[in-house]
Amino acid sequence: LTFHHDSYVVDVSVALEGVNESYDIGLGTNFGIVEWGDGFIGLIGSASLVDDKVEKETPDKELERNGAVQWVALQDKYFLSVLMPKQGTAALVKKEGDKVVSAGVRMAAPGAGTSVALQLYAGPKEYDTLRSLNVGLEDTIDFGWFIFGSWTVVKSVAKPIFYVLRFIHDYTYNYGVTIILLTMAIKLLFVPLQYKSYKSMKMMQLIQPKVAAVQEKFKDDRDRLNKELIKLYRDQKVNPVGGCLPMVLQMPVFVALFNILYMTIDLRQAPFMLWITDLSVQDPYYVLPVIMGATMVIQQKITPTTMDPTQAKIMLVLPVFMTFLFVNFPAGLVLYWLTNNVLTISQQVFTDRFLFRNKALVPAGPELSGGTKS
Repeated sequence: LTFHHDSYVVDVSVALEGVNESYDIGLGTNFGIVEWGDGFIGLIGSASLVDDKVEKETPDKELERNGAVQWVALQDKYFLSVLMPKQGTAALVKKEGDKVVSAGVRMAAPGAGTSVALQLYAGPKEYDTLRSLNVGLEDTIDFGWFIFGSWTVVKSVAKPIFYVLRFIHDYTYNYGVTIILLTMAIKLLFVPLQYKSYKSMKMMQLIQPKVAAVQEKFKDDRDRLNKELIKLYRDQKVNPVGGCLPMVLQMPVFVALFNILYMTIDLRQAPFMLWITDLSVQDPYYVLPVIMGATMVIQQKITPTTMDPTQAKIMLVLPVFMTFLFVNFPAGLVLYWLTNNVLTISQQVFTDRFLFRNKALVPAGPELSGGTKS
């Protein structure tokens, strides 16, 4: 074994005698075994790069991936142990017990009296460090998780945001302040879309009495009802999905930042202020989640809605649910969500008070007087 004082990589040389067939080299029971788990974000378990394709396995039995093995790894949220062979023919994952796996590599049959060289990495999942090895280990960091499966879209957005996060930190030296500034920058970038979404929801709210009248008049004729609603929206120049589309376009960015703050080791043991001494763990006094829940209540109160009173009351449960959900989330992630809520509230208040109430600044909206033609 050859260790380097400035690197997490260990050079390994194995001398072989009397070995005439393929053999396995693994991360054994005292090194690198982890409990398997396919969590909310990210994977705790095994991963491998075979034939230039990364797979993050979640096996319930022994698994073998045949091909040219660049590396095989065991990982948790922040750390990684990796074997990087030069003559691997298969990546192996073995079940060692209940929800416990080990990983290794199958080596080709050697010649007589030869030695085999490989490398071992045991260290943090720090993006630049992994990327500097030039073997694709940076792909073990799950920047691309997305509940609807849009992995590539979110990942392509996440990497630039990650670089901006670290760039801002180079000047603030505080990841809490960095999160706030980055959230503000992203919010500013989406101001036009957010305004368009809010305006559309406001217009839908204003014509809701007419919508209700049409629904009541043609409740027994579904085809006629649909035609009249389309005509009403066209006459009033309102798009019923106009409030949703801008928010959908923003989702990859918000999810990408969510992933980064949840997964990146940069926030591990990073302090913010006062009682927040580690942004990678939950708020010990639950102050941030409670304030975040309160901002969600305020946001619901000021957001235009077309829901009936019963549905609106049911939606009041959402802030309570989200508060309990975020209690166990890292403080850095809750800080991001809280900052985003505060900025959204500020934008909606400004839009409502200074734009929609100033006719000179409001784009031409629908004329709401008069009846609906039939």
